[in-house]
Amino acid sequence: MAKLLEALKAQGVEITEEIEKAVMAEFVEKKDADLLNVEITDLKEQLTKRDTDIEELKKTDPDLKTKLDDLQTKYNQDTQDLTNKLSDSKLTGELKLALAQSKTKDVDLIVSLIDKAKLKLTDDGKLDGLDDQLNKLRTDKAFLFEPADGLKESEKNPGYQYKPGSAEEKVTEKVSLADAIGDALSIE
Repeated sequence: MAKLLEALKAQGVEITEEIEKAVMAEFVEKKDADLLNVEITDLKEQLTKRDTDIEELKKTDPDLKTKLDDLQTKYNQDTQDLTNKLSDSKLTGELKLALAQSKTKDVDLIVSLIDKAKLKLTDDGKLDGLDDQLNKLRTDKAFLFEPADGLKESEKNPGYQYKPGSAEEKVTEKVSLADAIGDALSIE
């Protein structure tokens, strides 16, 4: 990630500390990803060797065969559970990445509102079914998303200060509603 930030700086992009923290929070270092890939490969090799060893043991002792069949069933279930967990982890990672890019205010909250059973991770890393759910959430719970025009809510509807005086005076200065009420009640 440091190389990406350096490349952006070299292109004249001003990188603030806030931007740097946001970028670093969203991405995994290549060495960490490589380490996880090596670990996954090693675990798959161990599972293959285990299956081979079990088959060899089944051939040697008939009583042991029953016990090994039970263990094989248990291992198959464990393998399936781990595969499902890995798939869910990949889906959640892609979902969080897609939500971070879609101007959400709280990615984790929106992840909890998404029905993952309706999502499918395609071979190219896209999530089928996400757009429909996001559009529904944008309609039902718009407060969870940044405004489309890029303005914060406080910037959309600025208040105007009333200045006591003659009726001819016009409202000209923008202030918050709390300041306007305080001025009207002569509260400092």
